[in-house]
Amino acid sequence: MSHHPSWLTEIYSEKNRKIAVDQLVAEIQKDSTEFHIDFIVAVGISGVAIAGIVSFLTGIPLMIVRKDSDHSHSSYSVEYDNKGIDMPPLCNWIFIDDLISSGDTLRRVISKIDSEIGINALKKIYLYHGEGQWYSTPMFYVDLDED
Repeated sequence: MSHHPSWLTEIYSEKNRKIAVDQLVAEIQKDSTEFHIDFIVAVGISGVAIAGIVSFLTGIPLMIVRKDSDHSHSSYSVEYDNKGIDMPPLCNWIFIDDLISSGDTLRRVISKIDSEIGINALKKIYLYHGEGQWYSTPMFYVDLDED
């Protein structure tokens, strides 16, 4: 019997978590030969749980973007450790999450990173979901202007 929402299956299922992490690590390692990655970015419980493991296994630093409604102990809306290295003039990052529906979360993440770091480039979005299946979507433009 499980006591969690279905969207947290990758976190609670060791088998699914391993499949998702292994596939993400392999894809990110392959992509890192094509473009430089400064940070892995994630939000929320499921995103950070998976992205934290992927960050550890790839050696790419993790950046956590908090929701405005996140009542955590942290006072930072964007958290990262650049390992004492100066931030590059152009910060390349990838985004890991389980789902993109309306795009509101992604727009918020881009906006917060822009305001915290400055010039940055989202290089690729990696989505994972359900029974170890995952989806990798190439970078796409997100209009931050509110209509």
